[in-house]
Amino acid sequence: MQIFYADTFVRACKRLERLKWQIHSSEQWRTEVEYDLIMLKKEFDRIGFNALAEQAQRIIGKTKMPVSVVPGPTRLDTANLNRVTVLLDELSKAIEQKLRTCLFLRLTTDKKRYYLEENRLFGSEIRSKFPQAAHDIGEASRCFALERWDAAVHHLMVTTEIAMRKWAKDMGVRPNRRLI
Repeated sequence: MQIFYADTFVRACKRLERLKWQIHSSEQWRTEVEYDLIMLKKEFDRIGFNALAEQAQRIIGKTKMPVSVVPGPTRLDTANLNRVTVLLDELSKAIEQKLRTCLFLRLTTDKKRYYLEENRLFGSEIRSKFPQAAHDIGEASRCFALERWDAAVHHLMVTTEIAMRKWAKDMGVRPNRRLI
């Protein structure tokens, strides 16, 4: 499972859309495109959209192609500019297609902390006193955040069993192993 922050991704996609519109009006289009694509690539890498990251890297390579030598004042390399514009449009379409194939779940703000902070349910003191329950405490917290109530109860019961066994041992109580 990937943690996906929509705001970061939306900003990256807005950058891409802005580039497609502004690319033809800037003498510095190579620098602007390269910078924005590097930012997009980092976001794609972070969320595991590897094919999109590779596609962004290929476009970055196209921005580094040599500019044809044209006498007179500096001019945009129109052929390369048009090629990059087409590739940016293809990248936009690939992003839309990728997003259609993914299922996104949203955590409410109050539940997000339970998903991200494993100590949220009981605090770090409990985790330190029952280290063998750390996994189940973390899972219970994540299940609570995802509103997977049965799974949360399961992990809490395992945590309770671990605590009860430790308390019994500390008090010298031996469990009765007699089967009915």
